[in-house]
Amino acid sequence: MDARVDSIEVLKRVSKVIASKVGLDKMLRTVARETARLVEADACSILLLDEGSDLLVFREAHGLSWKELERITFKVGEGIAGWVARHQRPACVADVSRDRRFLRVEGQKSRFVSMLCVPLVVRARTIGVISVTHDSRPGAFGKSDQDLLALLARQVSLDIENHRLYELSVTDGLTGAYNHKFLLKRLREETSAARRHRRAFSLAMIDVDHFKKINDTWGHPTGDRILIELTALVKRNMRLPDLLARYGGEEFSLVLPDTPKAGAVTIAERLRSSVERHVFVMPDGKHRLTVSIGVAEHPTDADDRDGLVARADQALYVAKREGRNRVVAAEDERKRG
Repeated sequence: MDARVDSIEVLKRVSKVIASKVGLDKMLRTVARETARLVEADACSILLLDEGSDLLVFREAHGLSWKELERITFKVGEGIAGWVARHQRPACVADVSRDRRFLRVEGQKSRFVSMLCVPLVVRARTIGVISVTHDSRPGAFGKSDQDLLALLARQVSLDIENHRLYELSVTDGLTGAYNHKFLLKRLREETSAARRHRRAFSLAMIDVDHFKKINDTWGHPTGDRILIELTALVKRNMRLPDLLARYGGEEFSLVLPDTPKAGAVTIAERLRSSVERHVFVMPDGKHRLTVSIGVAEHPTDADDRDGLVARADQALYVAKREGRNRVVAAEDERKRG
C-alpha cells in the first residue's frame, strides 16, 4: 500500500509541474528526478528525437554527469534506447552486458547493470525515450516498474511535445536559450509582478570576452559551437526559476526572479568563475574563456523594463572597460562615474 501511495504522489507531482506551465527544461528536470524516485533507480535520462538528423539526444538527466552526456547521441535503432525508439516498445534488461542491443559509448564513464527504457509516443510517432538504470543490482526493475514507467510516459508525452513546439517559437535556433522577443515579454511580466507584490528581482547581462577573436581565428562554426557549449554551462548553474535568453550575438541575459542585487551578484560571480574554470576545445587545442557580467535590480536601479536593461548593460560596459572577466553591479557602475 505504501509503495502505491508513493507512486500516486510522484504522478501528482509530475502533473503539478506540467500544469504550472514551466519551460521544457524545468519540466524535464522534474520528470527525470521523479521518475528515478518512482522506480528507485540510480539514474534517469530523457532523450528526445532530433527529427532533422534522426538522432536521440540527451535533453535531461538525473544522477548522471552532464560532462559525459552532452556529446552522446544515439541513432534510432542503435543501442537499447534506439531499439525502443524504433519499435515503440519498452525494454527491461536485467544485465546490459548480456543484451546484444546494448552499446557502450566511447567516453561514457557511468557504469550500470540494469536498465529499463520506455518510448515517448505522440499520435503513433516516437518523440523520445525515458531510460532508468541501476548501478549494481541485476534485475533491479520488474514488470510493475515497467508498467509505472509506461504510465508516466503516456502521461507526459503529449505535454513534452507541446512544450517543445512552443519552445521552438520562443527560443534562439542556435543555442536553445530563449530569444530576445521572449526575454522582453518575460521582463514586462516580471516587472508587473514585482510591482504588484512589492518584491525585487534582478537582471544580469553576460558577454563573452574577446569573442570576435574566436570567430576571426577559427571561423563562425567554432564560434557557434562555443556559444552552444556556453549556454549549456550557464543552464547547469541556473536555479529552477531563472531564465536565460540570448540577447544578441555573444551577449546573454539572465533573469533572476525574487532575487535582490546582492544575491544576483553572488550568482553572477559563481557563473563567471565556472566559465573561467571550464575547458573549451578549439581546433588547435584546449582554451579557457571568460565572461563579463553586469547586474541591475528592479526597482532599486530602475522601475521599468527598458531602464533595467539599460542599467545592466551600462554595468556590463564598465566590467569590460575595467579589464573583463568580472561582475559589476549597477550601483558600483554609478559610483565609478
